[in-house]
Amino acid sequence: MLVPNSRDLLARISPCQMYGATLDDENSLLQHAAIDVIEAIFPEAWPSEVKLVPVRNPLHRYRAYMIEFDHEPMPGVPRHLLIEIKLEPAPRDGSIFVSRPFKGQGPSSFEYGARLQDLARSKIPDLVPRVISLGVLSTMCGPTDYIITTRDPDTVCLQEVWSSLEDENKVAIASALATGLQKLHELDLEAIKHYFDHASTGDIDHATFDILRGSLEAGTHVLEGDCDQGVDHVVRLLEKFDSDMRVPGHDQTSLIDFEPNGGISIMTILPDNDNPRGRPFYTEVCSSDLHELAKSMTICHMDLEPRNIFVKLVPSETSASISEYELTSIVSWERAQVAPFSFERGVKDAVLGSQFNDNYDWYRAFVNATRSMVPNDQLHDGYILALVLMRMACRSASPDEPSSKYHKLWREKEKVIIAFTSVDGYVRDPEAHDHVSPTEEEYRQMADDILTEAMAQTQQYIDRLDVPRLLHSILNNELAGVMEYLGVVRDTNGDEDADMDGH
Repeated sequence: MLVPNSRDLLARISPCQMYGATLDDENSLLQHAAIDVIEAIFPEAWPSEVKLVPVRNPLHRYRAYMIEFDHEPMPGVPRHLLIEIKLEPAPRDGSIFVSRPFKGQGPSSFEYGARLQDLARSKIPDLVPRVISLGVLSTMCGPTDYIITTRDPDTVCLQEVWSSLEDENKVAIASALATGLQKLHELDLEAIKHYFDHASTGDIDHATFDILRGSLEAGTHVLEGDCDQGVDHVVRLLEKFDSDMRVPGHDQTSLIDFEPNGGISIMTILPDNDNPRGRPFYTEVCSSDLHELAKSMTICHMDLEPRNIFVKLVPSETSASISEYELTSIVSWERAQVAPFSFERGVKDAVLGSQFNDNYDWYRAFVNATRSMVPNDQLHDGYILALVLMRMACRSASPDEPSSKYHKLWREKEKVIIAFTSVDGYVRDPEAHDHVSPTEEEYRQMADDILTEAMAQTQQYIDRLDVPRLLHSILNNELAGVMEYLGVVRDTNGDEDADMDGH
C-alpha cells in the first residue's frame, strides 16, 4: 500500500473516519495512551516534555515520543526516554516497514526485538539504547502495546537532516554505523543461543522468555545446537519474506522446494513479454552452502534507515568553527532477526524504491560502508539475488497496485540498474552518472498523484455497479439474479451452469 501525504487525502482514507473522528483526534488519542503508560510505569514522576517523533504513516495506530523528566523518574532510570506505542499489539504493515517480526511468546509484539536489542547492547552499548520496560497495558484507549528505552539528549533523527549534510559527513555517519555493525557481528551463534538459555538481565522488566526455541509451525526462530535447525531457519527466513511481501489476494509467485541432496530450489515467476503468465527462474542452493549460511548468522536490525538512526551536532574534527553530525544511537529494534548479514542486505535491496525506502543516497552510503561485511562469493551473492527476485516477482504479479507503480516510477526517476554482482547492489546507469535524485517533497507528491488516480478509478468502478439490484437479489435469495449480475453464463439448454470462467 501507499500512504498519502496531503491532509486531504489522509482524511479521505483514514479508518478513523468510519467512527466520526479526525486524524487530529487519533493523534490526541495515541498521545493520551502514551501518557497513560508513562503514568503506570513511573507513578511518582510526570514528564516535562512529550515530543512526537515524525511519523511517516499516520494511518497506523503506532507512534513514538521523546520523553523528558525534570529528574530521574525512577532510581537508575535516566531523564531522557523514548516510548513507542501501538493501540493494537500487532506487527506493523510489512509492505511498508520491510518485514513483520517473529513474535515472541509474550503478548507484546516488541518483545522479541527487545531481547535481541538487549543482546546487541552487550556488544555495542554506545549505540544501542537500554530497554527500560515493555509489555501491554490496559489504558483508557484500550490494550496498549509499548516499549520504553533510553535516548541521548540533544539528538535528532537522521531522516530530518540527511539531505542537508555534506558528503563527507554522510560518509562518516555511514562508516561509524558499519564499524558498530562489525562489532555486533562478532557475536557468534553459540553466544546468542547461550544468552537466551542462561543470561538474566536487569535491563528489562519482564521474564526471560524462551523466544528462540519456538517451533517453526508457530512462526518463531529455531536455533538448536543441531546445524540442520540453523539450515531450517535460513530457509524459513526466505519463506517468511516472500509471504510478508506478497500482495493480499494475489497468487504465490515463489516456491521453495527441498532437494533430495539436502539443498533447496527456489522457483520465481518473473515477467515475460512473450508469456502473460510469466516465466520461471530457478535459483539453487546446495546443502553445503545452506550450512555455510547457517554458520554466518548474527543479529541483524533489518530496518537500518535514517528514520531509525539518531545523530547529534558536534564540533568538526577538522575545524572548531564548523559543526557536523555524529552517530549516537540505533533505535526501533522491533524487526531485529537472527540471520546472515546477506539477508539484511538482500532485504534492503529488495525493498529499495518502496515508499519508505526510497532514499537512494542513503542506500548507496550504507552499501559502500558495509560492502566488505558481505562475503564476496557466489553463495551470499545468490542469497541476495533470491530475495531481490522474490520481491520483483511479487510486484510483477500486481503491476496496477499503487506500491508497484510507485516502485516503477522510482526506478525511472533514479536511473538505477542492478550491478553485475548482487553484493554491489543497485548503481546508477553509466549514462546517468551525474544524475541528481528527486527531492523528498517530489516523491511525496508522486505518491499522492498515484493514490489520487487509484481512488478515482475505484470511484468509477463503484459508480458502474448496480449495488441496489445486487442487494435486492441477495436479500430475496434470487440466486439466478446474483449469478447473472456476477456474469455467470448458463448454457442455452439450461441443463448445467457454466463455470466461473465462462467455459
